[in-house]
Parts: sequence; structure tokens; C-alpha cells
Amino acid sequence: MLHLRQAPRTAKFFLLATLAVFTLSGAAPAMAQGNHGRRDRDRPYPTPPPGHHRLVIKGNPYYFHGGRYYRPWRRSFVPVLPPVGLVVTALPVGFQVLVMAGITYYSYGQAYYRRAPQGYVVVPDPALVQAAAAVPTGVVAPAQGAGGTATVIAQALNLRSGPGQAYPVLQVVNLGADLAIQGRTGSWLFVRTPDGGVGWVAQEFTTQTSMPASG
Repeated sequence: MLHLRQAPRTAKFFLLATLAVFTLSGAAPAMAQGNHGRRDRDRPYPTPPPGHHRLVIKGNPYYFHGGRYYRPWRRSFVPVLPPVGLVVTALPVGFQVLVMAGITYYSYGQAYYRRAPQGYVVVPDPALVQAAAAVPTGVVAPAQGAGGTATVIAQALNLRSGPGQAYPVLQVVNLGADLAIQGRTGSWLFVRTPDGGVGWVAQEFTTQTSMPASG
């Protein structure tokens, strides 16, 4: 029997430091990814996976099976990341241990856990948290991590402080410049320019010249 519960209010100090947290309603759920049977287990299901456990977290239904979580969306059930702050009594079989900045994390797919008094609490991607901490004041942090290189295909491309045309222009990047992708939000890329500047560019005016390894 799977036992899950929410982390106590006093244990959420770490969680408040994140700028990109799992959204429980509204837009389509973020798809969980990983190397654990990705082709079969990350596809939408017409019904919940056989043998699942149904959970209600903050009023939202989740379906847990084999270390993964699913939510209903558009008449199907899609794999999603577990909500930050969820406490589980045991880690999924096949988890990996990761140490960053002296802190031990446990990962499964793209979900991350840390030890808690009641078991293990779901926490944000530690790499994304560190990247957000390095973002200069006044620049919006990305909603999700990303990697690779994007090359500018416009004659001149605005580097903005946030993912949208309403944000101020920080500098202009010229045609052919290679930008190191640090993260993304929707169709906007959070990048680092050759001269060390960081900001946002519209993905449609770039071509991705190298892809990050998956899994």
C-alpha cells in the first residue's frame, strides 16, 4: 500500500526558493521524461495504467504506477512530474543518487527527491534551482532547464530580460551568433551570448545546431 502525504508547512522553506514549480491546473501538464521505458511509459493512455493507485493531491487527481504519475488531460492520461512538496514513504525502484553542492538527491526520470522526516519529499530540479540563482537581477529565470546551442538566423535579434516582447531589450545579437541555451519557457529560449550576456530570444529566429542528450 502506497502512503503519500503533503510536506508540513515548516518544511517548505527550500521549495519556496524555486521560480519554476509544477502547475496543477490550467495548461497541459508537463510531460515526464527519462530513460525508464520511455517509448511505452511516456505515451498518453486512454485509461489509467493497470494496477495504478489513485491519489488526490490539492484537489487534483493523480494516478501512480511503477514510480510514475499520470493525470487526466484531453480524454487521456498523460505522464507528469509529481508535484513539488509531495512526500512519499519509499523511492521508486531504479532511482539514482545525485550529489550537488554537497546535497544528496534521489532522481527517477526527471523527478527529484530529498530525505524528509516522513520519508522523501519531491523537490525541484537542483540544476534548475542553481541556474535560477545565477540569473542577474531584473532577468526572468527559465521555467525549465534546457541545453544545446542555438544559432541566430535573423539579421539582428533582440535579447530580452524575459520571455516575451513586452520585456525590455538588453542587447542585440547579430546574424550567425551561437547562443548557449540555458533554459526555456514556451517558445522562448534563455541563452548566454558569446560575450557572456544572458537573456531571452524568440526560438523562431534561431536554429538549434546541437541537441542535449536525453535520458
